Amino acid sequence: MAEHLSAAIQCRTIASDEPRLTATGEFQRLQSLLVEFYPSMHRALDREVVNGLSLLHRWRGVDSSLPPLLLLAHQDVVAADDEAAWVVPPFGGIISDSAVWGRGAIDAKGTLIAIYEAVERLVSEGFRPQRDVYLAFGHDEEVGGLEGAAAIGKLLASRGVTPLFMSDEGGAILHGVIPGISKPVAAIGIAEKGYLTLSLKVAASGGHASMPPAQTAIGILSDAIQRIEASPFPSRLAGPTYQMIRCLAPQMSLAARIVVSMLPLTSRLVQKWLEKTPSGAASLRTTTAVTMIESGIKDNILPQQATATLNCRILPGESAESVTARIGDLIDDRRVHISIAGRFHSEPPPVADTNGPGYLAVKRVISRIAPDAVVAPCLVFGGTDSRHYTHLCPSVYRFGAVRMTGEDLLTIHGSNEKISFENCQLLQLFYYQLISDVTAN
Repeated sequence: MAEHLSAAIQCRTIASDEPRLTATGEFQRLQSLLVEFYPSMHRALDREVVNGLSLLHRWRGVDSSLPPLLLLAHQDVVAADDEAAWVVPPFGGIISDSAVWGRGAIDAKGTLIAIYEAVERLVSEGFRPQRDVYLAFGHDEEVGGLEGAAAIGKLLASRGVTPLFMSDEGGAILHGVIPGISKPVAAIGIAEKGYLTLSLKVAASGGHASMPPAQTAIGILSDAIQRIEASPFPSRLAGPTYQMIRCLAPQMSLAARIVVSMLPLTSRLVQKWLEKTPSGAASLRTTTAVTMIESGIKDNILPQQATATLNCRILPGESAESVTARIGDLIDDRRVHISIAGRFHSEPPPVADTNGPGYLAVKRVISRIAPDAVVAPCLVFGGTDSRHYTHLCPSVYRFGAVRMTGEDLLTIHGSNEKISFENCQLLQLFYYQLISDVTAN
């Protein structure tokens, strides 16, 4: 697997916001390698190219009337702009120190290759699933999935495919990441946040900087940003985060267990504890972050326009409409025009059932391959391709069997991303066990 993943990382599969600018040759090179590396799988499974670059495989089971299993991953990766910060070339696929290094090692070529490895092994062993297994590998997840996963989702819907459940990236086996929990936590994402980017734009008359008005376009926009940052969205302990706290309570200190046992009366105390860290706070509220500002052309000219980009991650239970309305109320200034920016936004998908067959199946496999870990549901802050499939089935479980520390988490979309041999083995074994368990009867 390490050698195959190394070769996959060397393909610079970076999707562009503008589809026509995507380097299709790199994706085609990766797909040729997949055919070469996994001959038994490609003989046994149907293979379909969707919308030019995305891949859809169907492993026909003994009884295709049974609800199928759907496994998701994506072929694309984010760019590695700051190559000087890497200790190895980000697209070198270097194997060193018992690990595979490079962009996508974890997000998500590691997952992609692990699924192929697991299916190749099962096919080679003569395994025949009782129900169909679909493998859907989009090519533009990192820019919203509109050309890849969305197209596959529509195609499956047109064919009447209704999965038993879906598995996608999201959670992991976290070591030392959750305060107060000494054991590793296998966090299964049962929901994810919605995604919305707003443009805040101010227009002004401009003129010479020697005769400024009381407020320039930049000043008006700055006031708007200050109001947003001074009034974060209200926090609430509910849904996946509430379930996670309840599930982890037995691993907490005596004092913490007592506080959790008195929920919901002690909700405010638990919220204050979680709000001490950015990740804890993000689990409780819709977040807003100003990520880009643009204004001015010269030091002595008043700007005629100032624009800020506001990225919002929407908590389940809220919507793009309610978030936009609240931002407008906070700014309370008609001079600031608010509009949705970019090609992509998504509402928070449904919350999956922790008593459903998918959650229980994932939990059983985790207890077998990582018995030291405590299994708990969680909320995934980032977006995944699974949001384009929830119209087929709301039961999505976002988990990758990779052991990660807080330091490891920073390498995803950062520098020096890598996956250890141990994690390669765990990830491959997870999919091997999940497929064989769920489709054996």
